[in-house]
Amino acid sequence: MSSDRRGAQTRIVKISTHVAPTLSYRFDVFLSFRGPDCRYTIADVIYESLVEARIRVFRDKEELPVGRKIGPELERAIDGSRIHMPIFSKDYASSPWCLQELARMVKRQRESAGHEIVPVFYGVSPSDVRHKSGSYGEELLWHGGLYGEERVREWGEALTEAAGFKGWDARNMG
Repeated sequence: MSSDRRGAQTRIVKISTHVAPTLSYRFDVFLSFRGPDCRYTIADVIYESLVEARIRVFRDKEELPVGRKIGPELERAIDGSRIHMPIFSKDYASSPWCLQELARMVKRQRESAGHEIVPVFYGVSPSDVRHKSGSYGEELLWHGGLYGEERVREWGEALTEAAGFKGWDARNMG
């Protein structure tokens, strides 16, 4: 393991102390990320660090059952997780799956004080996400033609709300 990755992992282990395991939820943490952007980088570091700290983590690769519909399984996992951790990367908003997950996370957080959103900003600033600038604005405009204005408005509101929570800016980690 490279020294940069070890350094990032050490910081994530410190972060994991914020996430005390709970018995009332199926998962302690639900990770949402765009695979091509960060599956084998920061998402792996966060996942491995949390699992090492004995925190129950939902990550699609390990937890989605083969042969089942993805959408309902993701909704159940989000609903059954205490902490939702979107990893906002440059192309996160290009994925309708990620945006749909985020909208569900925000909905759960609004409905229940037991659900938290802890964003990670990886290669983007919180301001880019909150104000939907750069690739975030471009992708939402593109999605509007495919998914309709109402759904895209909901996704945009979810981005703004989630980016307003205190999280971790990983642009300078490692």
